Amino acid sequence: MTLDLHVDGAQWRAHLAKVAQERSNLVPVIKGNGYGFTNALLAQEAERMKIPAVAVGAITEITTVAQYFSGKIILLTPTEGASTPPGSVLTISSLSTLKDLSPDQEFILEIETPMHRHGIALNELASATPFLKSARFLGFSLHLPIAPMEKMWLHTVLSMLPSDAHIWISHAHNVARTSKNFPGMTFHERVGTDLWLGNTKSLRMSATVLDKHEVNGVAGYRLRKASGILLVASGGTAHGVGLSAPSSDFSLLGRIKVVARAYFEFFGILRSPYSWQGKGLRFLEPPHMQSSLLLFNGKRAPEIGDQLSLNLRNTTTYFDRILGLDS
Repeated sequence: MTLDLHVDGAQWRAHLAKVAQERSNLVPVIKGNGYGFTNALLAQEAERMKIPAVAVGAITEITTVAQYFSGKIILLTPTEGASTPPGSVLTISSLSTLKDLSPDQEFILEIETPMHRHGIALNELASATPFLKSARFLGFSLHLPIAPMEKMWLHTVLSMLPSDAHIWISHAHNVARTSKNFPGMTFHERVGTDLWLGNTKSLRMSATVLDKHEVNGVAGYRLRKASGILLVASGGTAHGVGLSAPSSDFSLLGRIKVVARAYFEFFGILRSPYSWQGKGLRFLEPPHMQSSLLLFNGKRAPEIGDQLSLNLRNTTTYFDRILGLDS
């Protein structure tokens, strides 16, 4: 009764090595559900790669990562005075926190970008400068948007910083070209999705058919009308099945897809991420906590114990097993 992530270990690790070679001073991002792999597993991979520093998203993630990784652990989220495990590197995003920082605390100063999430404003840089003379100051953080932004913004900001500064940067486009314009600076690229999930061919998801019934009437918690083969498959809301995020595609095609999904649901057609031999399966009803009821119509239905294919977001899925990375 498992929801599994199958990994072609050799192919996946070759991709990790390629990214580490291509990116400037790679800083793997390890946070949330570990991009589907768990944070513990990713920390072990970073240790295996002999990476000097990783980044985490929350205070609670530091302890887990520190069990498997011996390098620097950078906390991306502002702490606002909350206590953190010893040895972690803090990201500071306000002048008040910077002024109250312990002299023994290693830190990075975040500058507000067009994302407007965290960071001090550019007009506050002068006020921050006196506090950046400590040997515990490791550089500046820039968390850029994924969408294209004003071309000269990055160049303008970097020009305001010391010529020998260390820049810890996320979602940068062509750091190699930027570094040529600022040869004295050292860039550290924080990478999450492109590193861990960048080679989709090395990853595959599967679920198990747990039970099978021929129905002609009603079924499920809500006793919905059903006719055909009812499959009980592993994977439910506890795994992340059936969860969805707001659409980030506001193009005409993206809006048409939103309308199409609403159209299907209006008529009671609940599309699922499960498929069998290339044919998509429908939910009978919303997923249960650890299993899902699926409808199959056609020939050659799956049998109990067969593996169904899935298409889920790794960043919201909790797998029971991760197969292929035993060594």
